[in-house]
Amino acid sequence: MARGRWVLTIGLVVLATGCAKRWDGTPQIEVSPGAAQRAGLIGRAPAVAKRAPPAARAHARAMVAADSLSGASARGAVGDWRLANDEVVFVLSRGALVDVADAKARVDELDRFTPLANLDGLTCDGGTGRDDADGTAVVTFACSADGLRVETSYALARADRAMLVSSAVRAAGERDVTVPALVDRFAWGSLRPFATGHAYPLTGDAKGPFVGGIGAASSVAYTSTEGRVDATTTDGVSELRVGAAGVVSPALELQIARVVAVGERPDSSSLVTELTRASGGDVGAVAVTFVNAAGSTVPVTKGAEVALAVGQGRAEIMRIVAVRDGDRVEGELPPGRYEAWLVGAAGAGVRASVEVRKGATSRVALTVPLAP
Repeated sequence: MARGRWVLTIGLVVLATGCAKRWDGTPQIEVSPGAAQRAGLIGRAPAVAKRAPPAARAHARAMVAADSLSGASARGAVGDWRLANDEVVFVLSRGALVDVADAKARVDELDRFTPLANLDGLTCDGGTGRDDADGTAVVTFACSADGLRVETSYALARADRAMLVSSAVRAAGERDVTVPALVDRFAWGSLRPFATGHAYPLTGDAKGPFVGGIGAASSVAYTSTEGRVDATTTDGVSELRVGAAGVVSPALELQIARVVAVGERPDSSSLVTELTRASGGDVGAVAVTFVNAAGSTVPVTKGAEVALAVGQGRAEIMRIVAVRDGDRVEGELPPGRYEAWLVGAAGAGVRASVEVRKGATSRVALTVPLAP
């Protein structure tokens, strides 16, 4: 596999007009030209050192019974491929991604991700896996369709929460073959699909930097290495256009690369953070506490949501969800100045400003005047 690095930066651009929706505003993802051809692995230099030690590795191996994930959507079976590190677990079967979960929570809410789902008669073998010396693990499937050979590889680095999915399409024989406009398919299962700047949950057409899904326990996002997604979502299934119609030959193949990222929490901010991390973008930590009008600390309950905007009085662009009871809501964000406020509770809507800095933890207290 060719080794390279694709560069991704996220700038947060808030929509200035229109009524606020849950995911109003657009994180713009721009990737350097030709990245899809250069990308071999997802590289990252985390700004906040909290990931696995150097000895950590990703592993690709056949599943055993003890590897099964919980959740109504979990369908991985003994003999399927388990691609995992200390952060995330992906389960792969016959060329498709069938389960995904945080490595600690181990709850799967995704139905299925099928690359090149519209190729008629596409069938894949059982796959092969390998663990590379640099700590990366790769699972590759050899597939075939009418007159075509397709190879799809899933690559996970030792400490990433984002996986690179690469497909190569070529003619199986000596003659050129016309390939239709290609489509990936995400069946979101228990995850509710969303895209920035669109009503939530997502339905219909969406063009933007990524599409994602948020559930009760997890979140998953999909983007291309060009940082642009063209999707149509119907009844919780997204059809993602990944390539125009064209011609391939035994010597000329079509290459497609995309990224599947797993958030640390069931919220949109952790997905933006993982897409930023996926190619070395900077992030910083933020800790949000609550106080009442008298200045007393208000406890945080699991499920509390903090909305974020860029610029005073601007529309919400993403949220951080508390994953446990405690004294704060914590997350990571791309550096910048944000406005934060508590959502859907007594005193919700009172805003406070916070500057998130690379490699640092920024703290902000939100006043909740109606809380006891």
